[in-house]
Amino acid sequence: MKKNGGFTITELMIVIGIILILFGLSWINFTSLPSRATLQTDSVALINDLKSQQMLAMTGDTGVGETEVSNYGVHFETTTYTLFKGNTYTLGAFGNFLVELGNANLSFTDNLPVSANHSIVFMKGSGEIKGYDEEHDSVMITDSLTGATRVIKLNKYGATY
Repeated sequence: MKKNGGFTITELMIVIGIILILFGLSWINFTSLPSRATLQTDSVALINDLKSQQMLAMTGDTGVGETEVSNYGVHFETTTYTLFKGNTYTLGAFGNFLVELGNANLSFTDNLPVSANHSIVFMKGSGEIKGYDEEHDSVMITDSLTGATRVIKLNKYGATY
């Protein structure tokens, strides 16, 4: 009597099931990588822009043809932020620079004082934040697809942590 060698249909189904489970788990991890990278990249870009605006305020950059030193700031909308010059943000003002988040799933939520009108303004000369309020000192970037968030907190001197 010769016994036929091979696998049963049950054994094959179990192995295929295990492979599908492993593939599904790895797929979930790989698809969230671009979102996490974009969140990290946009967070770093925002921190650099905050530091740049603060540096302009501290050094008294005046721009071409101007003699008066100004404050500099960053204004937040849902999916963009604008770098501006002056005491308050004005939509469409000359010299405003709009920055869009790198992914449609990302959005801002700010915890800034109501009086700040969704803006951080760095004072000329000192670089300190105008109207700083310790209870309202952060900006959060959220990825709606993965639920990941990055909170950027500022102290009264404009340092991020």
